[in-house]
Formats: sequence, structure tokens, C-alpha cells
Amino acid sequence: MDEGRYLYAIMRTDQEEFLGAIGLDRSEVWTVPYGDVAAAIHRCQARPYVSEAESQIKDWVIEHSYVIDVATERFGTVLPFSFDVILRGDDEVVRGWIERRHAALNSELERLNGKAEYTVQLFCDESALEEAILKEDQDLAAQKESIKSRPRGSSYLLQRGVEMHLRDAVRSRMNQLEEEMGRLIEDLADEMKDKPRKTILPDERFKGMRLVANICCLLSDESVAPLGRALDDLNSRKGLAVRFTGPWAPFNFARLPEES
Repeated sequence: MDEGRYLYAIMRTDQEEFLGAIGLDRSEVWTVPYGDVAAAIHRCQARPYVSEAESQIKDWVIEHSYVIDVATERFGTVLPFSFDVILRGDDEVVRGWIERRHAALNSELERLNGKAEYTVQLFCDESALEEAILKEDQDLAAQKESIKSRPRGSSYLLQRGVEMHLRDAVRSRMNQLEEEMGRLIEDLADEMKDKPRKTILPDERFKGMRLVANICCLLSDESVAPLGRALDDLNSRKGLAVRFTGPWAPFNFARLPEES
């Protein structure tokens, strides 16, 4: 099997440095520089990392992210590779890869200097939103209250109508909240992207709540605190919860040249 080099990230350094046995399956990780730009790599076989065990894949992805975190702490801004990017060859092949792309890599490191990726998630308690809507819409609240005194047949039809109206109003309110949060982020972020709305809740604080917005954004160091303060207003409203996490390496914003 041919020799290969597993790529973790690109950083600015002109030194070959040993980062430790911190890579996938405790592989030894070091930097390979060309000029003032280097890649963090480990030696491997020139074939993908595959496993039928989902837990093994998850472990590899965590280890991959850990190396990038270590590199960020050591060197500052990095350009992270996605999981399982491998070059066929030895350190000199990596050096040649950097040499051919040196200008583009250098430019991208400069563009992202002093910036990091953050994630902003907005969760809503739908029952709390319904309660707020009923307080604002007295006619709808009166219809809902009148159901109790109606005969079964007509009360069922009225209840269905009220439920549909409420469902539409809650959906509209959630769309408004998503747009509001998007504007707050857009005002301060260099870039932003929507992320998939996974149903897995991060912790008990969000139990029973619905994920309304999941946005990643690229923030300069000086924009982090102002965005945090702007999000505090949303977070303080009844039935809403904001999760603001980071800093992370700019996985969603780094523009790497062709990876292999």
C-alpha cells in the first residue's frame, strides 16, 4: 500500500514542529512547512479511513477536530480540512502541494486572521408562543374560551379552526423571530450560513423546545461581544432560548484550493 499524508489544517509557520501523538488513532502529528505556510499532517496509508462501526467514525472525527483545536491554540488562524483528506506521498509531496498553492493559502490566512466561526441557535417553546399570541389576539382568545360552552359537534369544528389559526400564527411568529435573529447576525458578521436543523438537543435547558434557527457565522474578535449583547435580548424573552457557541476553526468559511 502506498504511503500517504493525512491533512488536518494549514497554518502560518516556517517551522517543522512536532505536535504530539494526538492524531487519529494516536498518530504522531507534525507540521510540514513551505516558506511561511505549513500543513499539520500525520503519516498514513494512502487510503480512506473507513469503518462499519459508527462509533469509530465518530471517534476519528473528534480526534480530527482536536488536532485542529491544538493547532489553533499553537499557531492562531488555521484553514481546517474536512475529515479524511489524504495526499498520496511523503512530506515532500505535501511541501510541493503547499508550494503550488502558496499565494492562495497565504491570502486566505490573511483574510481569516483575527476571525473565527461561531454557531447561533434559537429555540422556542411553542406553548409559550401560543400563550403570547392569545394575549395579543383577543378575538382568537374569545373563540378558544367559547369552545367550553358549545355543543360537541360545533365545538369540535370551532376547536379545529382555532387550532389551525394558532398553528399558522405560531409558524409566522417563529419565521419572524428567525428573520430578526438573522438580521442581528448579519449586522455584525463577515459571513453567515444556515445549518441543518438537527433535532438532537444540546442539553436539558432546551428540552421540549423547537429549534427555529441554526446559523453559523464568521465573526471578527471585536464583533463577538456586541453580538452576544444583541442576542441577550432574544434570550431574555419568555419562551425563547439562544445558544451562542464558539470560537471554532472556520470550517464553513475557509476557502481551500483543491484538497487533493
